[in-house]
Amino acid sequence: MPRNRAIEAVLSAEAAGDLWSRDLLGFPIWSLERFRRYRHEALVGDAAARAASTQPSGRQRLETELRTWRASLHDLRRGAPPERGRDIWLLSSSGYRRRTPDGDMPCIFATHLARRFGERLLHVEFNTARVPSLDRDDVCFIDALQIPALLLARGLAPLAGRLLPDELAAAFAPTDRRRLADRALYGRLMLEVARRWIDRSPPAAVFVLCGYNMHTPLQLAAAERGIPVIELQHGIVHESHAGYVYGDLPARPLPVPDHLVLFGAYFGRVLERESPRWAGRWTVGGHPWLKERSAEPPSSSERRTILLFSQYELPVRTQVREAAAELRRRLDDAWDVVIKPHPREADAAEFFAPATDAGVTLAPHGADSYAMLSGCELAVSVYSTLAIEALAFPCRSAVLPSDKWTESIAELVEAGILEHALDGAGLAELAVRDAPAAERADVARDLFGIGLPDPDFDRVIQEARR
Repeated sequence: MPRNRAIEAVLSAEAAGDLWSRDLLGFPIWSLERFRRYRHEALVGDAAARAASTQPSGRQRLETELRTWRASLHDLRRGAPPERGRDIWLLSSSGYRRRTPDGDMPCIFATHLARRFGERLLHVEFNTARVPSLDRDDVCFIDALQIPALLLARGLAPLAGRLLPDELAAAFAPTDRRRLADRALYGRLMLEVARRWIDRSPPAAVFVLCGYNMHTPLQLAAAERGIPVIELQHGIVHESHAGYVYGDLPARPLPVPDHLVLFGAYFGRVLERESPRWAGRWTVGGHPWLKERSAEPPSSSERRTILLFSQYELPVRTQVREAAAELRRRLDDAWDVVIKPHPREADAAEFFAPATDAGVTLAPHGADSYAMLSGCELAVSVYSTLAIEALAFPCRSAVLPSDKWTESIAELVEAGILEHALDGAGLAELAVRDAPAAERADVARDLFGIGLPDPDFDRVIQEARR
C-alpha cells in the first residue's frame, strides 16, 4: 500500500523548509508540530472529523485540571526524578495505565520493562487520565511543572509570535506565528527543567511511550548528553505514520529515539522499507499486556456477543452507531450487540442514543477492551488497532470499510484472516456464517510477539548507545 497524501505532504514540507534544523528559542519546534501537521493534512476537506472533539469543558474541565495539579504536587513533594534514586526513566502518561482486579494500575506497554529493571525503573508521567496520585516511589506525575509551562507559553505566545522573523514564520506556514511561539516557549521551559534534572542525576537510559508528543523536551535533554533514548511501541505503526516515517535528519541532537522496541517483526519490516533511518535500530519486544491477557482463559457466557469498537473521529463514530443499530435489528435475541466507546468519547451516552434505543448495549466508560475481546464472538472495528489485536484472542475479527485502513489491515483482509463487511446488514450475515479456517498463530507472533520471550533490555540499551 503506498504512503498516504498526508505523510507525503509532511515529508515534502520539512525537506523544502529544512524544518528539523530550525530552532526557536533554542528548541527544535518541528518536533512538537510535525504530528499535528500530519493530522491537519489528513483531515483537509473533512470539517466533520476536525470538529469531533469530545473533551470536557467549562467547570468540569477546571475541576479536572485542579485534581491533576494536586496529584502532581503530591508526587513532587516526595521528590523530583533525580531524588528518586532510579536510573532507568520511562517517559509516559497515565493514559497507558489500566486498573487490575487487585487494584494495581500498571503501565500496560511497559510491564516487561518493569520486570527487568524493578526498583531501578521510574515512570515520569503526564497525568492525562486525570487519576489521583498513585502514591508510589516509582511514579512521578509532573503536571505541576508542565501546566505552568503550558499556561505561560499560551499567555506570551500572541506577543512573541509577532516578533518572529518573517523568514522563519514563512518556512513553517501554514502553522501560524502564535502556535510557533507557543510551542517554542513550552519546549524551552520544559527543556530547562529536564536539563537540570538530568545534570543532577543522569539516568543510564531513557525509555519513552509515544516519542512524538509533549515529552520531546525531556528526550532532547537526554540526547544532548548522549543518554540513549528508546521508544516502546504503544499502537499500530504503519507505512504513513508521522511519528516514525522520517526523511533525512540533520546530524545534531534531536528528540528522536535512537532505537525502537516493537511489538513484532512485521512493524520493523514496514519501518525499514518506509524510513531507512530505522535499519538496525529496532528490536522485537512483544506487546506485553496483550501477551499476558490473551493467555488468560476465555470468559464464558450463554449469550453470543458482537462487540463494535468506536474511535473518536466523527465519521467512524457515525459509522459504528449506524452499523450497530442495523445489526441489532437483524439479529435474534440470542445475540448481544455492544458498542465499546473510545476513552475520549465523553459524550458517548448522548451520541450513541439512537443505537441504544434500538437495543444496543453501551459498554461503560473505561471498560477493559481485552476482557471484552476474551468474551465476545465477533469483534468489529473500522481502522482501530484493536482490529488486529483481536487476532490474539479466540474471537473473530472484522472491519468496516474505510479509506484509512493501514497496510496491515488491508493485507490481513486480503489474506482472509480479517473478515470485512460493508455495514450492519453485512455484519449480520457474517455473524451467522461459519468462521474462516485461517491459521492465526504465526500472524499473532509476527505482529505482537505472542509466544516470544521478553527482550534483552540490557542489549537494547547497548545498541541504542551505538
